[in-house]
Amino acid sequence: MSIFLLCLKTFPAGLTDMNTGPVIGIMGNRIPNESRLFYGMERDYVNHDYVEAVERCGGIPFIIPICDSPETMIRLVSHTDGVLLSGGYDLHPHTYREEAHPLLGYTDQHIDTVQIACVQEIIARKIPVLGICRGLQVLNTALGGSLYQDTSLIEGSTFKHMQQAKRGETSHPVEIVPHSRLQELFGSRVMVNSFHHQCIHRLGNGLRITARAPDGVPEAIELIDPNYFAVGVQWHPEMMHAVSASMKPLFQAFLDAASQSPTSRLSPVEPVL
Repeated sequence: MSIFLLCLKTFPAGLTDMNTGPVIGIMGNRIPNESRLFYGMERDYVNHDYVEAVERCGGIPFIIPICDSPETMIRLVSHTDGVLLSGGYDLHPHTYREEAHPLLGYTDQHIDTVQIACVQEIIARKIPVLGICRGLQVLNTALGGSLYQDTSLIEGSTFKHMQQAKRGETSHPVEIVPHSRLQELFGSRVMVNSFHHQCIHRLGNGLRITARAPDGVPEAIELIDPNYFAVGVQWHPEMMHAVSASMKPLFQAFLDAASQSPTSRLSPVEPVL
């Protein structure tokens, strides 16, 4: 057993005076270094807002890096109580059997492949999952759905979905579907920020759309299974949570679901030297 997994399994149980909340794996991303020092070197990362949102709500965050093999990432995921799918690049349309449109942004097909495989395993194991922006799109694609490669391709879409404003500011409302998890948290309408140019086209298997922008663009999805927390939102609640408490109910509901799904990490193990 690696030292990392050993620490992950023993930390909450071994240090009872520390935070014993659910362990939340935050799916990382990869970015090439553009500074003069080590130019072109790739770095795995997440924005700090994700880490802060999980910790503020009582969770224990750790970053799941982009690995060469999805099996390695799945092994890491198996030691979590919940997984947060973070934002990032566009998904390549080959993941849903389409060709690239001229409005497609930067893509990384390796990231797409390993994340989709990982999400399919997360769902099979019913590990609570919250997808944010690209994370919603990965969740949809992993279940057989597809995307509009740009919101301008949607007939009737009139809103600016890539806001030019501070990250925590809201730019438009979303209308929430009755009898959904989001309605339980926010009621029938909530203001959100917006930093996307792709969105759901064909809905994935077992999912339903639970919120839309006034121009009809899908803004949230969830699995139909009422006993399994699998939710995706197109906005960035972690950015909003950095400046206000408006999105705390969403993170709290996610962590509450994760708290009810403890994994083997809570079982003390003998040190491996």
